Amino acid sequence: MRILITLFCLLYLSPLRAETCAFPDSNRGEAPEWVCEGYERGDATYLTVVQRPRMPSVSLQNRLAGREAMASVCKLLLEEAAARLQAQLPTEVALSLPDANDIERLSRFEGITVFERVKSPRRFLYVLAGVPEAEIPKLLTQARREVLAENEQTLKQQLGEAAWAELQEQQ
Repeated sequence: MRILITLFCLLYLSPLRAETCAFPDSNRGEAPEWVCEGYERGDATYLTVVQRPRMPSVSLQNRLAGREAMASVCKLLLEEAAARLQAQLPTEVALSLPDANDIERLSRFEGITVFERVKSPRRFLYVLAGVPEAEIPKLLTQARREVLAENEQTLKQQLGEAAWAELQEQQ
């Protein structure tokens, strides 16, 4: 009888266990699909999931997690803009990335959206943020401006004023 029960558990319960998504900080409870790695959303890209540990103030935890998620998405946008810009430049020109955590810079990236929030059984907060499809061109243009501003002196020195002016006009 024990063998049958063990066999039943191995055959039927193991696949169920593999299909569920557990919170990374707890083995209790089932997490939403987006907490697990590799989540995609049809109406948005540049998705990121941020985890914020338990804090004495729920409001502070929410604000910090939201800001971290927005900064993470901003970093993805800046990396994408830098890669696209780098493809237009000679290989000896190296671009540096602006700081995605700069509050002033973050305020210029209107359109980054926090889609969902969920607390784990241990009260860790998970936040899913990204860019809705309609906002992508606007935010990539802003990211390009930020990368160009960060690298203005270097680009002027290495490319010259005429090439610098041409890069700015392409925005």
